[in-house]
Amino acid sequence: QTLKDMKALAHKVVAGEEKIYPETLKALEKVEWVIHVAENEVKPQFDSHQLQLDAARKEFDYCELKYENQTLDINKEQGKKVDDRANTHNKHRSEEQQALDDKARTCGKFQDYNAALSPPDCARNFPGLCEWSARSSCIDELAVWSNTHQPEYDPMRQECERAYHALPNFTKTAQKSQDSLEMAQCLWEDELGLACNDLEGCWDKATKNRVVVHSKIYISEAALKAEFFAIQKIKCYINVLKVPEAERVAALKRCGDDEYSKELDKIREDTLSNTYHGIPTKPECEMQPPPCDEKWKQITYASQKVWFEFTAGKRFC
Repeated sequence: QTLKDMKALAHKVVAGEEKIYPETLKALEKVEWVIHVAENEVKPQFDSHQLQLDAARKEFDYCELKYENQTLDINKEQGKKVDDRANTHNKHRSEEQQALDDKARTCGKFQDYNAALSPPDCARNFPGLCEWSARSSCIDELAVWSNTHQPEYDPMRQECERAYHALPNFTKTAQKSQDSLEMAQCLWEDELGLACNDLEGCWDKATKNRVVVHSKIYISEAALKAEFFAIQKIKCYINVLKVPEAERVAALKRCGDDEYSKELDKIREDTLSNTYHGIPTKPECEMQPPPCDEKWKQITYASQKVWFEFTAGKRFC
């Protein structure tokens, strides 16, 4: 409205329909002051708009940094737990393998020895009740045979029994450490999944905020540019009223000149056009395979040639 009023006044003065009185000049001073204040507020408003746009962009940076820090902490903590449990499991499976080898060796040796044992021939067809001499001779022969083999037979049998009864404890311990390892791997996978969900939520919130901010600033930017244009035009018409009478026609012509309007358009586009940031590429979520993943089983179990191919623990994953 001020622009319309000043334009109309300038045209009337140039046309001789209005005169400039001292009271008019005083009123113009007030208008000039208001326009001066408004003009000085244009750049701060532009800067404020840009700060809001930059802040909307930085929300995506915050999401990315938060996710990076989360995954770094998770991988450091859970990765160490998995490594420690994997080492413990390998140790226990190796001990189980040694116990299995011990059983195979001691019991195999005993079984071979036991299978090869054969009592004296007389024991298979023990002499009759009245064949006292033959019986006595056979008993002596059995005694010699027993005394020969007993010292070796009993220790071998005892070693086999010891190894046989020891193996289940090693297997049980190895199974517990395996369960602990797989649970740690599950927790690692779950925590990374939760961090990924947090990233998705944060990114979605930043995206929605960006839409709101961009829409608001887009309208405010257009209004600010219009305000800048109006301010410069008002200043131009005020100048018409202040220049000597002989210069007023030329001054008024400049205010309505297309070239002057184009010049103002270029200035406001160059100085008052905000930067609207695009949406950055969202980070790829880092994942850990679950324990039942074939590749994970291959690396964690099947590649352990020290114990995998011979271990008594056949239930994996």
